[in-house]
Amino acid sequence: MKLTLCFKLLFLYPLFAFSQGKIKFNSLEYNLSPVSIGKTVSLKIPFSNIGNEPMIITKCQSTNATSFISASKKSILPNQSDSLTVKILNNSSGNFRHKFVVGIDHQENLTIIEVTISVFGSNLFGKVVNKKNGEPLPFATVRIDKNGIGTTTDFDGKYSLKASLNDTLIYIYLS
Repeated sequence: MKLTLCFKLLFLYPLFAFSQGKIKFNSLEYNLSPVSIGKTVSLKIPFSNIGNEPMIITKCQSTNATSFISASKKSILPNQSDSLTVKILNNSSGNFRHKFVVGIDHQENLTIIEVTISVFGSNLFGKVVNKKNGEPLPFATVRIDKNGIGTTTDFDGKYSLKASLNDTLIYIYLS
């Protein structure tokens, strides 16, 4: 009798073990269009529960200090979809790969999602001078044409401004 019961439990265990939620992503790799430095980029990453039981996202973290990922704490029913929210802070220019780790319920298998992003732009440093005599022009206005963001030169005509690769700068000096 005990042997028969043990055999039945061993036979049924795989059925119970796979009776759980299972996460499926449309993609595990994302490439974002070039973005300007200093901008925060948000991305929604859709997923579905393709298992036969409800699931909850229990692990959701970034491996990079300048990016964040979050998920709803609600239970996702079988055949139901939801999305993760990724936010990436872009404080320097270049190409960056962000990795995110996602896990559900108490499963050991984790999913890795990669987001590649190109950030253009940098801090521009310059000096505004009088064209005729080369003297610095203090309190001149330097601004980006398309968005109006700008700064003013210091006593030595120097300025610093975050700008993107194709930005056009406008210089204004009232004498």
